[in-house]
Amino acid sequence: MRPLCFSPSIIMVLAVLPLVKSGAVVVQSSDIQQDASPRPDIAFLTQLEVVADQTESWMMQRMTSKSTPGVEFFSFLISLIPLSILLGTSYWVYKTNQEMLKAGQDVKIGMRSVGCCFLCCFGLGTPAGLCFPIDEDKKAVGVLA
Repeated sequence: MRPLCFSPSIIMVLAVLPLVKSGAVVVQSSDIQQDASPRPDIAFLTQLEVVADQTESWMMQRMTSKSTPGVEFFSFLISLIPLSILLGTSYWVYKTNQEMLKAGQDVKIGMRSVGCCFLCCFGLGTPAGLCFPIDEDKKAVGVLA
């Protein structure tokens, strides 16, 4: 089965769907005004129920549909790319930090370390830059000299 991506609005609809269908959200006849135009909050719930039904049918169609052979394997291979980048950058950050420490350089968390951590949000870096800083502390070098 291939993974499904949901937008936050679909997730919200799916969270409210059981409430609407189970009757926890009830529309009573006294809630509707005499001129047969529903209140805005009641209209919203009615629209929400329609969207929830459409979303549910779309999801069932996606889950029961047969996919092209090899799509799951290709998706698996694509999902390994960010993992390999994370492992590779983590090794590089650790190795660079250890080389700097062996060379007697003082290290600090600077732009390169924070950049590695920030790029992790996009699948291109590692949070190890905060544990093993890779920026040279030039102030400490100037103080010792």
